[in-house]
Amino acid sequence: MREHVKDENGQNLQEILVDPVTGEQTVQFVTEDVKSTITTIPFVKLNEFNYEWLVAFAGEASSWLKWIVYALAIILIITAVSNAANLTDGLDGLATGTSAISGATLGVLAYVSGNIIYADYLNIMYIPNIGELTIFVAAFIGATVGFLWYNSYPAQVFMGDTGSLALGGILAVFSIIIRKEFLIPLLCGIFLLKIFQ
Repeated sequence: MREHVKDENGQNLQEILVDPVTGEQTVQFVTEDVKSTITTIPFVKLNEFNYEWLVAFAGEASSWLKWIVYALAIILIITAVSNAANLTDGLDGLATGTSAISGATLGVLAYVSGNIIYADYLNIMYIPNIGELTIFVAAFIGATVGFLWYNSYPAQVFMGDTGSLALGGILAVFSIIIRKEFLIPLLCGIFLLKIFQ
């Protein structure tokens, strides 16, 4: 995430750029990359959520405590989704088909999150260069659809633990990378329903 660099008075730093050909001057804010625990909540107007809010009661300690809460949330998300995908896997191809659809949705969200015009229009968090992950998602979708095609009627193979845990892990990590982890209950709802069956 990029934030404005502040001076000693708390004002945003600016720099003046001079075009060497025309001599035209432009003012630009100075920014820097920072690590952040901010994520997005889907389908709401003010859609940013900061994990630091969960430990705001800690005062000064919340600056480092937020990373512990964030790490625990990430561990919980990845473990839950990968295990749910493992429980969903079977000869019917339910885990594979659901993963392909969820991957396609995350791919579209990655593309629009990496495009500043679409991200601004759709009011979602802009993440520079994250649109490059659509190539990875395209390969993921191709692999899942290829498996479904290979394992069409009569089905003879199921992925087993290695494949289904990887599917769930990929979906969980991808949603975390593009800051859409709160969409997992919607995207992977079949996985979650399979847990309680």
